[in-house]
Amino acid sequence: MEIIILLIALAVIFIIIARKFPAVSGELKNIPEGSENGDGMIQQMNKFEASEEDYFNKKRKTGKKMLSIRKEKTSKDEASMDLLIEKADKFMEKKEYGEAERVLIGGLEIDPTNSKIYNKLGIIYLEQGVYSDAKESFKIALKYDKHNDLTYNNLGLSLFNQGRYVEAIDAYQKSIQLNSLVPHRYINLGLAFAALRRYDKAIDAYKKALVLDKDNEDYQKLIREVTDKIAEMKGIE
Repeated sequence: MEIIILLIALAVIFIIIARKFPAVSGELKNIPEGSENGDGMIQQMNKFEASEEDYFNKKRKTGKKMLSIRKEKTSKDEASMDLLIEKADKFMEKKEYGEAERVLIGGLEIDPTNSKIYNKLGIIYLEQGVYSDAKESFKIALKYDKHNDLTYNNLGLSLFNQGRYVEAIDAYQKSIQLNSLVPHRYINLGLAFAALRRYDKAIDAYKKALVLDKDNEDYQKLIREVTDKIAEMKGIE
């Protein structure tokens, strides 16, 4: 079963690599902080998370001199992957996404099951607006790390930007179930509900974000806007 999953993952990533992405001249477009939707409500675009929790245990000074050969090799491989991802991050900071992508693809040749690399590739595709490829990358990442709350949030973002709001809600909810202490994930969830005009659910999500970040003016503004929208709809009825 693991072999089948690996083959599928490799096939998908090779298809992604083979595509010619549209060239972006000048400054690459970042995910906007705010945009206007069809209802006139100001939306704060979902945020993706580029940072990763440390999935690998750092070497501890335990006084033990000997480790098994397999453990020692694994430790070295993990360390080299972390360095590779750091290199890709530097390219991403300079918006040199093609270079970052090449570095990460090279890492997959060494470790084709590395979930952190797939997540990072997904972020590159998000930055370029290639949301379908971002979605596939995040899904592959989750095959190898099923309980990664960060990747679920990023998957939700790729789905949201494709207009697949119901699926985005599912991804955001899984992210929150795994880690309920990140306020902007509730905002992301609320935006997806608002896109479906489920404003009661949206305002509940925004209020949960505000509990975690009481002084956030953007969150307060979103709550006011949705409250006004609900009142407007009731007035029409």
